[in-house]
Amino acid sequence: MSFEAMIKKGNTGEFLVEQLLKNLSERLPLRYVKNLLIQDRSRSNYMTYRTQIDFVVLTPKGLVTLEVKNWNSVIERLSDNTWRAILHDGACVPIKSPLNQSKYHAKVLVSNYDIDCYDKVVFIDKSCIVGDSSDLVDLPDLSEYLSGFFTGDPKYSNQDLKDLHFHMVYHGMCQSAH
Repeated sequence: MSFEAMIKKGNTGEFLVEQLLKNLSERLPLRYVKNLLIQDRSRSNYMTYRTQIDFVVLTPKGLVTLEVKNWNSVIERLSDNTWRAILHDGACVPIKSPLNQSKYHAKVLVSNYDIDCYDKVVFIDKSCIVGDSSDLVDLPDLSEYLSGFFTGDPKYSNQDLKDLHFHMVYHGMCQSAH
């Protein structure tokens, strides 16, 4: 698959997640930021080191980072840190752990905003995963997963979330916000 085709496939996955978030926001007071580019303040060179987060969802219980994967190769999860793609010709290629990436994004948000943060890897089709996938979420299950953050007693007020959303949009760099 060419680099351009991989980018297009990734963008398609993010488009599908954004459609789901827009639909969910019709029944929940959900705000989100897409493709947030944020400085990692935990690094000594934080002024130059940035990371890109696919989605940050603001909920009454804190922030939820969503790392979206739209992979179609067979993906073998050997451990949390060790993943590999099994290509159509049978070759095995090591890949970065999306779990580590997602956890890192949550850590960066906590260091920037001092707010509770949860992380989740969203697979457009989780059936490509060989091995434990219980801590991953399929696109069809994302709505139910996120809805759980809107039940029970809120930790953060609607105004807190509105202010944080404003700060992320106007002081960070993002592709879109809702």
